[in-house]
Amino acid sequence: MANTAMDQHKPPLYFGGWQPIAHALGITGTANSQRDRVTRVLHVLEDFSAIRLYDKRNQWRPDTYELMLPDWPHLTLVDSAVDNVWTDSG
Repeated sequence: MANTAMDQHKPPLYFGGWQPIAHALGITGTANSQRDRVTRVLHVLEDFSAIRLYDKRNQWRPDTYELMLPDWPHLTLVDSAVDNVWTDSG
């Protein structure tokens, strides 16, 4: 998300949709299963205050998120057999 966010906004804004996130995380499967897994990841990032919903999507554009980058250096990605899980290591 950070690679494609609009940095001129403070905090940076991401509105690239779920497909680039699924690709970056290596999530495979049907479009529905990929979207569902990305949605779960986004909810976890929201719970950790790493991102914040800025604008809800409509039929013409995806959700827009604010990237709260300074707030999440303490997160660690723990790879599990079932799914990738973010844990608070700080």
